[in-house]
Amino acid sequence: MAPPRPPPVLPPELIAHVIHHAFGPRGYNPRFASHRALVSSRFATVSRAWWAAARRLLYSVIVVEGLGVLQKLVDAVGGGGVDALPRVEELRLSLRTSSDTRRLWSREDVLDPLLNSRKWDVHGLIPSLLARVSEAGVLRILDLQGTQLDDTASLAIADTVTRNARLDKVVLAGCAMTPQAVETVVRALVGSRVAYLDIERNSLALATTDALATLLSSTSPACRLRTLRASAGGVDAQGMEILLRAVGKCASLEVLAVDGNAIGNGPAARALSDMLAQSSSLKELVVADCAVGPMGARLVAQGLMACGSVERVFMARNLAGDDGALALLSALAVPGSALRELDLDMNYVSLRVKQHARDVVAQVATEQGRKVDVWVNG
Repeated sequence: MAPPRPPPVLPPELIAHVIHHAFGPRGYNPRFASHRALVSSRFATVSRAWWAAARRLLYSVIVVEGLGVLQKLVDAVGGGGVDALPRVEELRLSLRTSSDTRRLWSREDVLDPLLNSRKWDVHGLIPSLLARVSEAGVLRILDLQGTQLDDTASLAIADTVTRNARLDKVVLAGCAMTPQAVETVVRALVGSRVAYLDIERNSLALATTDALATLLSSTSPACRLRTLRASAGGVDAQGMEILLRAVGKCASLEVLAVDGNAIGNGPAARALSDMLAQSSSLKELVVADCAVGPMGARLVAQGLMACGSVERVFMARNLAGDDGALALLSALAVPGSALRELDLDMNYVSLRVKQHARDVVAQVATEQGRKVDVWVNG
């Protein structure tokens, strides 16, 4: 007997088309999958098998764009209109505000009013939706990127993490969360199987880095994070030192992005160097815009010389200067190094160092047979 065929892979535009008619201007339509008249001419040839797969996909992957659509979805869930909704495995919300509002987030004088304003908490819809989606405990991906979340929503997210043992990916980037809200979610992740955590462009603080350190250094069970993105969180050098020392204890982490936080040339830079020397799994490091000076760059270079796993290092827009850049280029040329990409753009380097970078690239290619890309523009 031939093995059963896998369900067809649906193009994104068909997914969007199905979701549009499921939660369109007229509200939820529980029989939309059988209404062939709803299919536009572009999808007129879609077979019944595709429609069946689309219906299953809608129930396992929920993609919502706009508050009006979210309100229709929550109303349908509350009235029992979506009987299969508890089987949702992936929830993605796209409730971004205007670009002008997003630009305001970078200004300290408007950040607190945004965080404390009731109009940004999505009217309590997200906690209601998360409570229903979590009933079956099968959620794998939770993506709320760009959605303004208050402390109540963070409690709902923490409860969702606790109730869904299969949760693998959590994206909360750009959600204007307070440090307390982020800390609540991070502490709920301790002991989970989440492998991807994105909390960049939120307001982080020392308590948040303590929570991240607890998560990264947990041993029973061991932390499973492979990707951690905590960029542009306003973390000071003390918080970064705590975080980086904990990263060195996590044996699974492969990608670390902490750009836009303070590292400098002191204890945090030393912690970064020690972390690189200890790590055997890290492959990508992003520390752009971290105020790393010549001494800090030399410390990073020392760590890279002792690390055989890192393949990509992004240190653009720092203060390395010629001395720091030369040290990092020396680390690039170490035999046995895994480095393939090194970004030193806008680090105040001279033309002499730029020429030396080209010589190092040629030397590594000739002597080690390793192709490397180096950026040292400015």
